[in-house]
Amino acid sequence: MNQRIAIFTVQEIAQMVEQQKMILRNTELRHTRKIRQYVMEQFMNGDIYIPPITVSNNNGIYYVIDGNSRIRGILDILPQLSRLILSEDLEEQKKATQLNASLSDVPLAFQIYSDFTQQEREQLYLDANTKGKKVALSKRIAFDSRNTINIVTNELLQQHEALRFAGVEQEKVSMNRPANKNFLSLSQLRALIALFIVGKEAESNIYTQHVDEELIERRLPVLNAWLDELFKLEGPEKIGDYHISILASFLFVRALAYYALKGEEFVATSKKADYVRGRMKMLKHISWETCQPMWERFDGKYRGTSGLYFVNSNKKTLNQIIEWLCSEGGDVLLPRK
Repeated sequence: MNQRIAIFTVQEIAQMVEQQKMILRNTELRHTRKIRQYVMEQFMNGDIYIPPITVSNNNGIYYVIDGNSRIRGILDILPQLSRLILSEDLEEQKKATQLNASLSDVPLAFQIYSDFTQQEREQLYLDANTKGKKVALSKRIAFDSRNTINIVTNELLQQHEALRFAGVEQEKVSMNRPANKNFLSLSQLRALIALFIVGKEAESNIYTQHVDEELIERRLPVLNAWLDELFKLEGPEKIGDYHISILASFLFVRALAYYALKGEEFVATSKKADYVRGRMKMLKHISWETCQPMWERFDGKYRGTSGLYFVNSNKKTLNQIIEWLCSEGGDVLLPRK
């Protein structure tokens, strides 16, 4: 199998696509949009990585096998920059001109095969996207220095003693309750951290999301305050055991996070951690034992031989739990206008 590595700049790629010397597959808009966002964000930070593009050279025509969304997402930026260059806003015009000039010269690596048939190209595309070994989330969190949420997750795992004692599942993606007695999975912990740091559980970017260090410094005390109070509601030795505690259900943990954060946008930065502590302390009267029939107020059902009640893991039930927590913990006291 004849193959080689070559480098093309973004400008060269754009010309080849325009002249139909490089043929792209149809791509999904959501994929190209995410890649476009990633390139714009990371290019401005000077920290960008685009994996090699796989193509077949058939008589001077490059058929893109894997990397179509990457190319399309990058090329979609160029017409946007062209419009901004004509903007009446001189500062916007200057930035767009600089970015356009720099982006055009960005080199991309291509792995080039020779004279693959259409069937061979399609098979290689399927193999690349279904048989490739994925890097475990635990490895990505430990080693991905570009992803700020991963960095915070790694630091929290090392520094928060109660969290370590409660247990974070690092190998399995899903938590099989009640057998698995670790408190959270890595992906669950990561979602909670993202909620406290950037205000949403899932990152919008398929590669990474750069979070300002000052924001992290402001938000970490709030997250740590919440975790400290959470382990006062249920000790770290019990919180992952579904036979004992309903808080082994991630839906309840998520609800507690949303409950604690409700109204904190109206609180001064220096007082946000104390505010979250106060919200959590208002729930200290609740018994979190799983065996109580009170949990049947939330949508769910009894499952398996354990005879335990499992709430439905959906947005409706999440909102039911948040509403109940607010009724137990009291309303948010907003400052007077």
